[in-house]
Amino acid sequence: MFDRVGAKERARAIMKNDLSACVGAYMFHILLCMVPFGAPAASVGLWRYNLDTVRGNRSRASKVLRGYDSFSRALALYWWNVLFLFLWALPSAVLSFIATLVGGAGIIGISRFGSYSAAGASAVISIILLIVSALWSVFISLYKNAQYTLSYAILADRPDLTAKQCLDASVEFSTPHVGNIIIVQLSFFGWLLLSAITSAVAGMLFVFPYMNLTWADLYLQVVPREYHGNAGADKLPPQPSAPALPNAGSSVSRSSGGSIRGVAGYYTGYKFQLNDGESISIGRDSKMAQIVFADSEDSKKISRLHCIVDFSEVRDSYTVTDRSSNGTFRADGSQLPPNTPVELRRGTTIYLGSPNNSFRLD
Repeated sequence: MFDRVGAKERARAIMKNDLSACVGAYMFHILLCMVPFGAPAASVGLWRYNLDTVRGNRSRASKVLRGYDSFSRALALYWWNVLFLFLWALPSAVLSFIATLVGGAGIIGISRFGSYSAAGASAVISIILLIVSALWSVFISLYKNAQYTLSYAILADRPDLTAKQCLDASVEFSTPHVGNIIIVQLSFFGWLLLSAITSAVAGMLFVFPYMNLTWADLYLQVVPREYHGNAGADKLPPQPSAPALPNAGSSVSRSSGGSIRGVAGYYTGYKFQLNDGESISIGRDSKMAQIVFADSEDSKKISRLHCIVDFSEVRDSYTVTDRSSNGTFRADGSQLPPNTPVELRRGTTIYLGSPNNSFRLD
């Protein structure tokens, strides 16, 4: 799954609802970047804030400071990025150097021997080498940067990993989506132009926070759910060993069957498929639920077993049974009666205890 349009829409919605907090976090990140060698850690902290926000958890700008918990690994990750980009760019530098030598040899041939034919051949070879060098530089700047773009996000979400493991994971998860990632990068060209025209004022007050939230949303789509940590917590909790869920987390829509898609909160952007007659339980206890919420500020309203969702292909509808203490609600705020199966149509959005934990029954 790679929903670029949806990621941008959700990022704009977050900005609309809490613009001051998003801008404040970005400005705080800028201040922390002024600390000597502090920019990598500040970037990790900003990723933590943005991941927390797109998951539907309330977070303060001070969350950016949490990046300094991984100061040494963030700095190491920065140098890993620099090293590999340098090595990948080296062939371009070598080709440019050879092109200069070949062109220089042609000029020397004219001045000493009057060999214009040799000089012409040298010029053609030199131009070809320069073109190849330029193309290689473009390839590196787009393709390799796209592969490495999620490395800081992975470190922010998985502080238990080493810097090299974060870089390797970014390459592994980003490579199948490199084309889409490059398209997203190019799609922000107009916004970056606006920022340049306004001397970065528009960038500070909207563009850069908006771009960062979009990338955080895309991170949740690209990186497999089981690889995620919990950016909303100060310490990484152990991942729950929930019962196996048929086709859970699949990003491919099917012609038949149903699915539950997270639209706000911890599971934003993730889809859980359901066949006819199948059910999914949702809650905080991995022994009782299949979609398991990790502990965070907003998941406090989710019960150990919050609700059970059944799908019927014959009726082309869902049955939701609330089993919680804080309630399961439709998007309009109407509460489902507790312990009573309620039939709901496709397209209905429900939330668990709080609108910050919402699912759409697709």
